Amino acid sequence: MKNPDHPTIVAHRGGAALRAENSRSAFAHALDLGIHHLETDLQITADGVVVCWHDDDLGRLGEPKKKVWSSHSRDVVGRPLQDLGPVENDDPGLLTLEELLDLGDRAFFYLEWKSPHQNDATRQRLVDQTIEILGHRLDQVCLISFDEIMLHRLAGRYPQWSHVFLLGEEQEHRDFHDWGMGLHQGQPSDPPALVYTCKGARDYAKAQSWRAPVWMCDDPSEARAWLNRT
Repeated sequence: MKNPDHPTIVAHRGGAALRAENSRSAFAHALDLGIHHLETDLQITADGVVVCWHDDDLGRLGEPKKKVWSSHSRDVVGRPLQDLGPVENDDPGLLTLEELLDLGDRAFFYLEWKSPHQNDATRQRLVDQTIEILGHRLDQVCLISFDEIMLHRLAGRYPQWSHVFLLGEEQEHRDFHDWGMGLHQGQPSDPPALVYTCKGARDYAKAQSWRAPVWMCDDPSEARAWLNRT
């Protein structure tokens, strides 16, 4: 985080351009490439299982009416992910958070909380269950979200945990520092650090010009190639 000239490359959804997003195949492949910073999305099922999945529903897996947070984990966990991209033959399908963490100490995880904003009970269950699963992994995780309420609740209980408040694309670059899209480790008054999601040359150029110290990339090898060229 200290040197924007050498940004941290993060595999966005495990490296969604290279393997099926949020699959064990994607995360393992990123680690094999030497990318040790991994990003995923967290949802919670009706019976309290935290899963690595981006969307509110399972539409991209053929069931658009099945909402994750109102479904039992038996109908969510292990769903095949090959429709989203390549997977290894032994890929276990849609992962739980515990299964992701089983990748071991080689990885640092950016965990993005997703929840239906209109359902505060679901939001709170996701916060509570994630914290319980993570235990004291302070040096291995950063919790991120577009949901400011969730992050406030985290900061109120565990102010020492790293967290990032995400902003929408429609907001100006200057807003990042106003709203604190950064890795705050301790003092909220510390200047936040810009995190930028890169999906192509235009994004890499912006991330570099804005001196963003964290780049989240669908293809982390592409990000490395960009840095080597420049």
